[in-house]
Amino acid sequence: MRTGRNGMDVLCRRACSPFATISIVSLSPLPLPPTHKGHWYHHCSFADLACVRAARYTTFDSNVDKKMILNAIGATASVALKKRALDWATSGAILLQDFFYVIYSVGGSSAEGTAIAWQYFQDNFDRLRAMVATASPSLFGAVIGGSTSGFVTREAAESVQAFFEANPVPQNQRLISQLLESIRGNAGFAERLLGSKMVEESYWKTL
Repeated sequence: MRTGRNGMDVLCRRACSPFATISIVSLSPLPLPPTHKGHWYHHCSFADLACVRAARYTTFDSNVDKKMILNAIGATASVALKKRALDWATSGAILLQDFFYVIYSVGGSSAEGTAIAWQYFQDNFDRLRAMVATASPSLFGAVIGGSTSGFVTREAAESVQAFFEANPVPQNQRLISQLLESIRGNAGFAERLLGSKMVEESYWKTL
């Protein structure tokens, strides 16, 4: 299957529309809306979770197709749908070893998505931990990573650190320390960029 923009657009339409007429083998280029911003998911009905959940997701035999859905579903611009995506991912409808992909999808979708994923993690900490209680610690580590790795401010690092000081996760402490270091490093990089000429429109016109 093609995995470029057109192939992904076809998969999106095929997966989400209960009235889809596009065959999986019919991967000819599809026209994109005039307001297309360069990413297929901005206009993709992939974000219709009810459709994905009820009509298509469980019908895919290929794990590749399923992971495309899990990795893309958080990209919806709708805050309500981002939250529904997280509820869906933690409902038991997705294999335990795969549900964290949705958390990464929401958390990596935008600054707002990162905030939503982190708040969801805090609000559901005990339930999420119980979900993976008998699994490898790396699985909860992936949940933590998906909920925090989008942060790029020192304030966010302080918030994450304070939460885990109040709610220790000994088996993932090394990962948490690495994530905090990464967030602070990214914050420093962002601060340097914001203090440079790169934030000025005139800079880019000279290139």
